[in-house]
Amino acid sequence: MNFKKICLLSICSLILITPLNAKAQLSPFFSDQVVNNIINEISGEKALQNVIMLAPYERNRQEEEYTGMFRESGYMIKKLNEYGFSDAHVEKWDLPTEEWDCVKAELWMVEPEMKKIIDYDDITACVGRGSGNANITTELIDVNVGTADRDYKGKDVKGKIVFGSGDIGRVYNMAVVKRGAAGVVVYNSIPAAID
Repeated sequence: MNFKKICLLSICSLILITPLNAKAQLSPFFSDQVVNNIINEISGEKALQNVIMLAPYERNRQEEEYTGMFRESGYMIKKLNEYGFSDAHVEKWDLPTEEWDCVKAELWMVEPEMKKIIDYDDITACVGRGSGNANITTELIDVNVGTADRDYKGKDVKGKIVFGSGDIGRVYNMAVVKRGAAGVVVYNSIPAAID
């Protein structure tokens, strides 16, 4: 083997071995020890667990939750205290409206056959917030989207249930408040296109 080949192999070996032995600093601003301490303390799992515990989901809440403190609020106070915020608290304001709590709700089709459409015990998100008490058997009138006057043209909805696909609040105002419908069933509450 000639001298040039030996030098070249030696240089290549040094180039390959040097990065393995060299210790690069993780941050130009903090020592490796500080960076490692931060990495050891930060947990994406803890953050994910907090999100899971606070994520809203529709369910039949117990009475103490809407007359007292919601479970999520209590969880936040507990966590804030754990994190060192000793003055964390929940502020409450008296609402001018009376709270309403759904206990039972079912929607049935009675003609041409008897068939249950939906039940609050199965899907609590099926009842609109602020709904009222009712026990009614009446005709269901399809009003398309139900958020514009044109959706009601030629349709008598007074005393009947309106069936639409628009925003539930807008359908309610157009059908119940303006036209005297007995109630609304909305099959898609995603905001509809501009009327």
